[in-house]
Amino acid sequence: MQQWRHPRLANPANWFLLLGGGLLALSLWIPWFTAVRTARVENRADQITGLLLEAATGLECPLDAAGLEIVMARFQALAAAQGAHLADLERIEPAWPGALLALTSKHYAYQLAISPPPVRSLPSRDSTPALETMAWPLSAVGPGHSVFFHPENAPRAYTRNKAAGFEGLTLRPAAGEAHRPGEGSVSAN
Repeated sequence: MQQWRHPRLANPANWFLLLGGGLLALSLWIPWFTAVRTARVENRADQITGLLLEAATGLECPLDAAGLEIVMARFQALAAAQGAHLADLERIEPAWPGALLALTSKHYAYQLAISPPPVRSLPSRDSTPALETMAWPLSAVGPGHSVFFHPENAPRAYTRNKAAGFEGLTLRPAAGEAHRPGEGSVSAN
């Protein structure tokens, strides 16, 4: 009796072709997956930064402990209304110098701060300080690469964080540092 063998599986070259095809598919899938993950993490950071500023808008500065609790309550209500994911957000107590409120998530750090007035301007008596929020990545090798800036007194902005290198809780941006020159910025000495 002849023993029947399937000719396609008996040839080792077909095994190598199958293995090579699988590795090729994997090599195309990995960059796509990481790009989607980076976009998701960065969109979430931008959304949280905007919601944090929206929650603080309209309150008298400087914010005391009760004012910060109002900001957090508004922030959670706005996030729930827009479906933002806040499960991994942690509040840092006390906030670092220059920040009114500091939060961290798995990939980003967030701060709410008072935006300093322009260097050569004289504020009027009835002017109120503007608020700003910023988000930057906690790690340079994670999925987050951008720094997001949402001020009350200027257009919002973001950067790919290549020159500044903001990272973690030690290399964080100072309040007003993200303003364009002449828009409430502080000179970077």
